[in-house]
Order: sequence, then structure tokens, then C-alpha cells
Amino acid sequence: MFIPDKIDETPMNSTEINIEKIGALFPGCITEGMGENGKVERMIDFDKLRQELSKIIVDGQQERYGLSWPEKRKAICIANTPAESTLRPNQADSIYFDEAKNIYIEGDNLEVLKCLRESYLGKVKVIYIDPPYNTGTDFIYRDNFSESKEGYLSRSGQTDKQGNFLISNLETNGRFHTDWLNMIYPRLKVARDFLSEDGVIFISIDDNELYSTKLICDELFGSSNFLGNLVIQTATDNNPTQVKVEHEYIICYAKNKVVQQPWSARSEKIEIIMKKYESLKRKYGSDVGAIQQELRAWIRTSKNEIEGFAHYDNVDEKGVFHDGDIANTTANGYRFEVIHPKTGRPCKIPPKGFRFPEESLRKMIADGDIMFGEDETTLIKPKKRLENAKDVLRSVIYEDGRSSTKAFEALMGKDIFQNPKSPTVLSRLFGFVLKDEDIVLDFFSGSGTTAEAVLMCNEFNEIDAKFILIQLPVDLDESMAGATKKAKQTTLNAIKFLDSIGKPHNLAEIGKERIHRLIKDRECVRANVHNF
Repeated sequence: MFIPDKIDETPMNSTEINIEKIGALFPGCITEGMGENGKVERMIDFDKLRQELSKIIVDGQQERYGLSWPEKRKAICIANTPAESTLRPNQADSIYFDEAKNIYIEGDNLEVLKCLRESYLGKVKVIYIDPPYNTGTDFIYRDNFSESKEGYLSRSGQTDKQGNFLISNLETNGRFHTDWLNMIYPRLKVARDFLSEDGVIFISIDDNELYSTKLICDELFGSSNFLGNLVIQTATDNNPTQVKVEHEYIICYAKNKVVQQPWSARSEKIEIIMKKYESLKRKYGSDVGAIQQELRAWIRTSKNEIEGFAHYDNVDEKGVFHDGDIANTTANGYRFEVIHPKTGRPCKIPPKGFRFPEESLRKMIADGDIMFGEDETTLIKPKKRLENAKDVLRSVIYEDGRSSTKAFEALMGKDIFQNPKSPTVLSRLFGFVLKDEDIVLDFFSGSGTTAEAVLMCNEFNEIDAKFILIQLPVDLDESMAGATKKAKQTTLNAIKFLDSIGKPHNLAEIGKERIHRLIKDRECVRANVHNF
């Protein structure tokens, strides 16, 4: 019989264990309340739990800490109802149909997500979405909570003339935030089931619904799984106003932050510097001084292109490096003599001591990875090698938004889609988490930027990740009626573009055409696509 060496005399709190288990399945059901001892404790919101386990709307108290709005129970209910539709393959619009692993689907994204949920449960590594920002002029999805199956199927994949499916959400609408929250909540709730245990979700949003989106994600993914909020500066605001808004956001959450390792990735900017160094090495051979002089001159004229890595401007026999900091960050650093190779005298020791132990520092000196000054009075410095540098994700990202628009227009045509997202920014984000055969899901795919970003990420990182894109087949002729002046001109340009390629006036056709052209340009058979 097994006898433990030590018996834990602390009684097991089975209630807390059960709360942990329920919280893992339903993060939104964990709340805070006053316990029997008069202290605030974690507990289960049983009204929410009952709603999670029900296909009908459950009555209960509404005064809770957290984000609440009229019809929230209905939004939960619609997320829990089963799909009413099926997906049909479209071989005519597909590329290499029999071999395809990438998928493009036309339809209401909530219904499509429900159709795909069982097949892709826990299998998606990255979700990226760029939903309507609720600026007061956006079109958003409206779900009819009481509609019959027949009523739904009659307009599945369509926008009806009464506006029950895709509506213009104007600020004058008394349900301005309610309609948007009713739209986004069930879609995010269903989407969470797709993420793998090490999966992440990125959501583009602006100030209009930033805080609502954050609270929704805290509820659905758990506040402990919040990874960060990226500020994406892409524009210059010259409008007469109080605060010039020149940025958007990308909210980042993990399915389970505990399993996430620190993020780092290959950097395209590092590759640019390395290519320049290699060309100078071919030009000057072993003349380190000449290579360093011309590299520094090139860096001064290329700082925007290599932003964040322009300090890699030193060259020795081993390659490119920047001089790091030898000093310890606290007062208890290592203290020992380091002899200067020219003067033969001990080098200056930082006030807080060296940050490296003696054995490590001696090895760095032997390997040529320590930079000495002209004499012993200058602090020695570690050489941070360019080849060891990695890209890290900082919370502020700058990119001129005009560059992504120009790239899109070069591929597709001028002014046929407003403000396409940057595939360069997305490709970089994906590079921190994607590995070979991983899946990226985008259920507000718009112009298809996510597909291009995945293809770019695959090429740069030499992997073969896949994408699933979902887009509502918006009738552009009907969209013209409620569009603003600028949007109306863009829609008209899109219609003319679709006429030029013999396609119907359907927003999804723009995304499909973009993917087809990207694959043709790359001559990449591996990027084949199924259409549904």
C-alpha cells in the first residue's frame, strides 16, 4: 500500500476547485460577490451559467459587475442556438480544388462559424478580425432573435430590403451601442471555441467601441488572458478638432496565457541590414573599417526602413553588432579585474558591478564579444550580434497607412475599397505565433488582407500556415442607397471594377479576386483555395 512521505493537513476546498473547473469552461460565469464571511470572494454567476447551458432566454437578476446592455441575454442565446444552414462547395471559384487547404466562405459569419465549430474545435492558432468600428456610418449585422428557420433560410447570405440583416448603424439610432454589442458578442463567443490552447486572437478596433470590446473579451476569454493593447499609428489627422486622432488599436488575448512563451520572431529589418552588410563584405573583403564607415553612412539614410535596429552600426571580423551595457541593474553586481589588452591595466568597473559572472565574461572576451575602449578608463561593453537579434512586439506600431492603400491599388485598382488594413503589420503579428500547418481565421475578411498577410508570413518564415476567411456577400447596389458621399463613390468604383472582370456586384468578389491575383503573382500552388 502506498504511504505518502508527508500528509497535507490543510483541508481541500472542493468549492474553489469546482469554481476553477467551471471557470475554465465558462470564463464569463466567474464573478465577484460578498461571501458569508463578509469578504469579497470569487464565485459563480449561476444566472449566466444557466444561460450558457440553455438554448432559450433565461430570466434572472441583471445587476452584476461587468458589461451589460439591453438584450445581452438574447445575444448569449443566439450564440448557443445551433446552425440552421449547411456549406456548399463552389468548385468554379476555387483554385486547385482537390488539393486546397485554404478556405474562403461567403455567408453570414455567425452562421458559418456555427457550421465550422465542430470541425475546427480547438484547432485554430490565430483569429484576426477587423469588425465594423461603429463610427456612426458603418453597416453592421443585425440578428433576428425570434426568426423562424424558414425565415432565416429565405435570406441566408443576403441583405433584405427591410434591412433586418445588414443595417446602417447611425449615431441617431437609440440602440446605437446595443445593436453593435448584439452583433459582436455572439460572434466572439462562438469564435473562442475555435482557438487552440496556445491560440491567440487579435481584434482591430478604434475608440468608439474599444472599451466595450475589452470588457467583452475580459468576459469571454478571461481578463487574466489579456496580452496587451497595440496602438497602430497609420494616419495624419488634419481635421479641425480638439484632439487629432491618428491611431487605431489591436486588442490581443490568449486562449490560455499560461502556456504562452515570450514572443520573438525573425525581423525583416534585420534581414535588410544583413543583406547590406553582405554586399559591403563582398565589396571590401576583410577591410572592417571601410565596411563600418559605409554601413554607417547607409544607416543614416535608411533609418525609416530599419527603424528599431539602426543602432546596429559597428562592425568587426565576426560581423555587425551594437555595443550593449556591461553594468548590473542593481548594486550587487560582480566585481573582478579585467585587464585592458593594450595598456595592461585593470579596466574600470561599473559602480554597481558587472552584470555577467567572471567565467561568462572571460569567455565573451575570448570569443571576441567584448568591446574595449582606447584605454582602461572606458567601460568595456558587450557586443550584441545582429544575427542573434530578434523582433519583439512593442505596444506602439507605426506604418504610413498610405503604403498599404498603394499596394492594394497596385494589385487591384484605385479607390475600390476604403482603408484596407496593412498586410505588412498583420504578417509581422502572425510571425510571432504561427508555425507550420497552423490555421488563421478571419470572419470579417473584407478585402482579403488576412489572406495576403498569411502568404507573406509563410514566405518570410518559410512555413505553410493556412487561412479560413469568411465574408458576408454584401450587395453593392443596395449598399449605394445608404452610403455616405465618399463611401458611395468608392462603392461605385468597386462596381465598375467588378464589371470589368465580369463578376457580380458583391463585396465578397473583391476579396476572392485579390486572393486569386496574389496566388497568380506568387505562382504558389501551395496557396490553393477552396470556395464555399
